[in-house]
This record gives sequence, structure tokens and C-alpha cells, in this order.
Amino acid sequence: KDTRERDQAYNEYVKQVTPTHNLIFHMVKAFFTGGIICCIGQFILNTCENYGLDKDTSGLICVALTEEARMRLSEAFAAREIRKEYLALVQGVPAPAGTVDAPLGRHPTVKVKVAVVKNGKEARSEWRVLHKGQGYSLLGVRIFTGRTHQIRVHMAHVGHPLWGDKLYGRGGQVLTPPVPGVLLKHDPAPRQMLHAWHLSFIHPFTGEKMAFTCPPPEDFVQTALTLERHMRRVVVTGVAGSGKSLFMRMLAEE
Repeated sequence: KDTRERDQAYNEYVKQVTPTHNLIFHMVKAFFTGGIICCIGQFILNTCENYGLDKDTSGLICVALTEEARMRLSEAFAAREIRKEYLALVQGVPAPAGTVDAPLGRHPTVKVKVAVVKNGKEARSEWRVLHKGQGYSLLGVRIFTGRTHQIRVHMAHVGHPLWGDKLYGRGGQVLTPPVPGVLLKHDPAPRQMLHAWHLSFIHPFTGEKMAFTCPPPEDFVQTALTLERHMRRVVVTGVAGSGKSLFMRMLAEE
């Protein structure tokens, strides 16, 4: 009974939603089919951008189902009581952990971009390295403010742009100069490799601690596997006629 009551309170006031990275398409489709996503789209577009995601970013979002719930969640976010953490695949290997405390504002010359500017809005991000490869790293990034493009701009600012980021990195481009440790000639990511995997907050009405996680989608995993490929030097020895040439031909075909 207690579980049912908690679920009822949860469903009445707030929803955790896991959209695909192409959310705009699904919003438009749902609008014409009468689906619930059109309500989610109205929330994101009209009321509280803090809980939305950049285009081509995957993961969790939080949707308030009533105006009062929205107000309380907005207050909680402003008070930094909502914890939101992302997974990010970045170029290079940063320090094991770090903080970027750099104000963000409109780019002075490119309207669609955000930049670190002197008189911008406060923006703070913290990262920790979860895995480091040759030329790339998997980070857990926590944000304390909800600025547009915050993680993408902050990581590029410290010299580690996201793989696949066409706006702040070299997404879809030839890797010239090449990234040290990476054998690929092009950025292999189909989009910016950013995924909102963890979201936790106190329920605005019941006071219960809510926590949700979401595993990264297939394109995120495949990009990581592609980046993990690297050259290994091997020495093949043997007497004449032992099959060295055949072995090398087989390797070449692979």
C-alpha cells in the first residue's frame, strides 16, 4: 500500500522521462498523434529550460505535471538541491578530477554559440575520470548550474571537447592535426557524446528522496568501442617454412 501511495504521489506531480536524443522529432510526431510527449514538449519549450537537454544529447529529463510542482522544482534547482550527472566522452585525458568555474554568455561573433565571457552568468561544472583510453576519456560530469551548452563549452574551454561536437569540437570533421593516441582520421561520433545518466532530487510534496539512472544508448557505447581500438606492435618469429607469411596475410585481411 505504501508503495502504491508513493507511486501515485510521484505520478500526480512529477515525471522522470527518458527521451531519445532526437526529442524535437518525437515532440512534433506526438503533437499530431495526441501523445503525451506534446505536453512534455510544451513544458520544455515554454516553462523551464533547466530540465531539458541540448539537441542531440541523450538521457533523463524531469517534467513537472502541475504549475506548483514546477515552481518547487525550479526553487530546488536554484538552491542546487537537484543532482544531475552526465556521462561524456571527451578528447584527450584530463586530470583525474577537476572543476570549471567559468561564466557563460552569448558568443561575441557566432549567435548559435555560447562562450566563456567576463560578464556572463555563473556556471560551474565538476568532472571525474571514469575511464581513460588512448586519446579519449569517459567522464562523469556534475553540473551545479543549468546554462545552455554548459558542459560542452566548459570541457572545450579546458582543452577537452566532446567527441562528435560539431559546434565546439571537430564533430564530423577530419582530425587534423590528429588526436594523440587515436588512429582514426575522422571523428567517429554521430552526435556530441553527452548523456544525462543520473538525476536525483527531493520530491516536492512527499519529501521522499527520488533517484533515477539511465544507461547510455547504443551510439554512445559504439563510439567508445571505436575509440578504444588502437595499434599494438607484435613480433612474429619462426624458422623458415613455419607459416609466418601466411599469418601476416591473415592479419592484413583482418
